[in-house]
Amino acid sequence: MVDAPDTATFTALNKKFAEAIKSHDFTALESMFTDNSVLLAPGGNIIAGKANIATFWEQRARRLHDIEFDTVTVNPVGADVVRAMGTFSMRMEGGQALLGEQTPPRETSCKYLFLWQKTGGHWKLETSVWNRIGAPPGRGWRLGQYTAGGAPGAGQGPGRRNERRGQNQGKPPGFPVR
Repeated sequence: MVDAPDTATFTALNKKFAEAIKSHDFTALESMFTDNSVLLAPGGNIIAGKANIATFWEQRARRLHDIEFDTVTVNPVGADVVRAMGTFSMRMEGGQALLGEQTPPRETSCKYLFLWQKTGGHWKLETSVWNRIGAPPGRGWRLGQYTAGGAPGAGQGPGRRNERRGQNQGKPPGFPVR
């Protein structure tokens, strides 16, 4: 088990991560991940391997103006593994949408969970998961959409159609019907 990790170490690692993205140093970014690392970004597939993760960030960095992390908690979860949670914000430039209209620049606030693994004496990202805090009006999930425990009838989300038919009785919204 690792010693009680200090938040400052992981705040500095998050800053290094953000600087690598902002400066388009994807070799440095790739070196921050374990060989078998995984990334679970909102609305996308699982991305496995540090080279694929670096490519993911390289494709997004063209529109990314700023990214800033705020590490909230850091806890050991096993031998040489810690879980870091917090928030971050990204400022993206506008661009051309599918139908040709120009989209304005936007700032997105997110919450994240990173698993850091100590490998060869260095902390490396093993798992990266994040999603938005709330969603822009008319897009995605609504903040507060479900009550605690995901009680049926609490919002309009996946599985609502089946709940109206009574097929999801006793299961939280979005639970697959078999």
